[in-house]
Amino acid sequence: SNLSKHLIARTPRADAERMALNNAQIQESRARRNVASSEQTRATALTTLRRLVGARPDEELELAGAPTTTIRPLPSEADAIALASRQRSDLAAQRLTLDAADAHIALTRREAIPNVTISGNLSQFEGETLSGADLGFQIPVFHRKSADIAQAVGERDAARLQLQSLERIAQQEALDARRACESAA
Repeated sequence: SNLSKHLIARTPRADAERMALNNAQIQESRARRNVASSEQTRATALTTLRRLVGARPDEELELAGAPTTTIRPLPSEADAIALASRQRSDLAAQRLTLDAADAHIALTRREAIPNVTISGNLSQFEGETLSGADLGFQIPVFHRKSADIAQAVGERDAARLQLQSLERIAQQEALDARRACESAA
């Protein structure tokens, strides 16, 4: 800014001086743009930090203590894979889908067994006591539900394959992240 003011104060006499003034003004504009961009990035980062720590948007943030300057050791590849397998929500959801498919198979197999209902009744009508019993079952008695079971097994197998695919992706991403950290260090 001081350079461009100095060059503007001088009356440019030659083409070289006009070009120097023009270059100084261009550089000053670029510097202002970079400052504005940096301030915007800082404001965005502070807003994100406030949201992550649960602070109000207008609350001032103050660091407590000194930042850690030592580099923590990276977990082994096996530990990184195990951590990713435990913490990824997509894997947890797919495991629950597989459990639900297993439960659906068990339910469908249970439905193939006939439901027998036994009930009794006791009533009085005009001074007389009436009693009885009922025995009931669904027809067909031995409906094996083989098509429903086959469909449930197919859904479970699809869920298992999807889980295996997600586990491979999670392993690869964990290894890639570990390698990126190694190369950055």
